[in-house]
Amino acid sequence: MTAHQAAYVSTANRSAVAVPDDLAAALTGDQAMDFCRFMRSAYFSELRLGHVPAPEAAERPAFDRAVTLHLLRPHADGNSFALTDVGYEVSNVAKEYTNWVEGGRQLPDGVTPALVRGKRLLDVGCSFGRHLLGFSRHGANAYGIDFQDRYLRLSRTFAAHHDLPAPRMARAKAERLPFRAGAFDVVFSRLVLNYVSDIDATLDEFVRVLAPDGVLVLIVEPLETQIRELMTRKWIRNSRNIGFTLFGLLNTALVELGGRQLRIRRKGRMHAEHSPAWPSARWLNGRLAARGLQAMHGRRCHQGAGLYLARKGRDRT
Repeated sequence: MTAHQAAYVSTANRSAVAVPDDLAAALTGDQAMDFCRFMRSAYFSELRLGHVPAPEAAERPAFDRAVTLHLLRPHADGNSFALTDVGYEVSNVAKEYTNWVEGGRQLPDGVTPALVRGKRLLDVGCSFGRHLLGFSRHGANAYGIDFQDRYLRLSRTFAAHHDLPAPRMARAKAERLPFRAGAFDVVFSRLVLNYVSDIDATLDEFVRVLAPDGVLVLIVEPLETQIRELMTRKWIRNSRNIGFTLFGLLNTALVELGGRQLRIRRKGRMHAEHSPAWPSARWLNGRLAARGLQAMHGRRCHQGAGLYLARKGRDRT
């Protein structure tokens, strides 16, 4: 990585607006894990039911705090609640953080200490940087990009809570990485390819920034997981989530059959453009092979996601 690019990553993180003190205290204070577990529960409740039910007595302190922080708002019926736009982002981070802590802060599936030690590593779609902390702890020269500005801000909050340096992160899109060709020995991306606006352009970027003999670690949510979850969700009063998934199923068929990826240009909670797709292993393996990536092995991650490890050949630039 060039000195200019390294400075860009560092500056992008330093210049981010600070997380409000009351939100930082909720996420990292004495009762932080109770609060994060509640927000994780709220995230899944809204996904499956279309709303957040009134809390149980044990959840009341965390619920009240979420309301005070404007992360939850009441529905018109007064008996259920919805995540605000900020609440959706915070609950997503709380979910990831809680899973990471409860999982023992382990390296993600597909990544071993030997794979990252001494390597230049890029985490595409790094969220608040939890895996960057682990990669760095195991000796990687790790950088991350994410498109959500709030995640960049929260990265410093969580790193300080664990007495670690803030991870090096920049705001950028996976379809257009701000790094020179061959800048990284490892490119890691978890559950991001399903939600980019252009899968082929994103894969091209992964290959471009990989050095010869570099390794791509790609974790992708498979189609069958979405179909299974769709059948367990409540459809009444859950039109946002159901419609998003149904559009993604249509988009997946178009991507695989004709290479066409539809996009919805409508302001949402996290993006102004939406293009979900859940390509099959056969289709994705073909796309990787066409770009000169040689499969190392593939298996299912413990959460049911597809794991792809591939090495870039030396004959490609």
